[in-house]
Amino acid sequence: MEEDVFDKREYTGLSSGSITKLVENMANNYVPGKEDEFGGLSSDQFKRLILNDWSGPGSPVLFEGDIPESRINEVRFVKNAKTMLTTAREEGGLRVSEDGNIELDTVYSLINEMDFSSANLETPCEVKDVQDETEARPLHILRVVLEVAELLERKNGPFCPTARGEELLQSGKAGELMEHLFVTYFRVFNIAYYTRGGELAEIQGLFPYSLYRLSQLEPEGEWVNRKEMVGRLIPPPLKKGSDEKRLEFLTAIFTGRILDPLAKFDLLEARGFGVEGFFEMNSDYRKSNLFDEFIQFNLD
Repeated sequence: MEEDVFDKREYTGLSSGSITKLVENMANNYVPGKEDEFGGLSSDQFKRLILNDWSGPGSPVLFEGDIPESRINEVRFVKNAKTMLTTAREEGGLRVSEDGNIELDTVYSLINEMDFSSANLETPCEVKDVQDETEARPLHILRVVLEVAELLERKNGPFCPTARGEELLQSGKAGELMEHLFVTYFRVFNIAYYTRGGELAEIQGLFPYSLYRLSQLEPEGEWVNRKEMVGRLIPPPLKKGSDEKRLEFLTAIFTGRILDPLAKFDLLEARGFGVEGFFEMNSDYRKSNLFDEFIQFNLD
């Protein structure tokens, strides 16, 4: 893999200061009088949605913990996370190569056990000629997310589950595991890590707004092409003054960092065409039934 294809940025490090200024500016100068363009949110609701922490009773984003465990266990990102953690536990850790990544034989073994395809792809993705863990990009990102979530750690050499990781593998903990992985992925992990394009921290910082706009769509409704979907989910000021080339760039970045990860959590359904390697050329999206079962909003 050529070094300039993907940028391996820091795992974490989203700056809250710049996002706060951006949100304050939008709330004060764009939302008033244009609430309909912001999904019906008032200025105060817009600020509360984005700047509030996702923990505690006052959170504007609420997660449902009573979804049947059998259903959660079929969510691709959860299923793959449990496979990696379980393999690490059963084998006394995931062996590590000299470069600090998972050893290649173990990478291939994990690839064979995990699901990195999309049920809606007309041509399933295939994996071949992987030379190290980082070339198996979704697997590498999963490992990094598990580390950021403090569920996996290097311990005397290999990667091993932490006490918290062991706990969330237990029966009855699937919903808690999914919530922890979801919050870690979108609020703690740097979604710009190992992606094309600039840092664009505002995409991750404004993610709660995008999530709220998704909640307003009908589950399993009409398929929406990715350009139109991104247009609905990005706050109007980010699109203001953008030419067609800039909008295409935002669509590509937003698709890779928001839409496709949401599909891996089974909160969006995606359809498109598979290509060689792990990459999915999804072209259309719609909200899944699981979305409304898993996420609720409290903005009263």
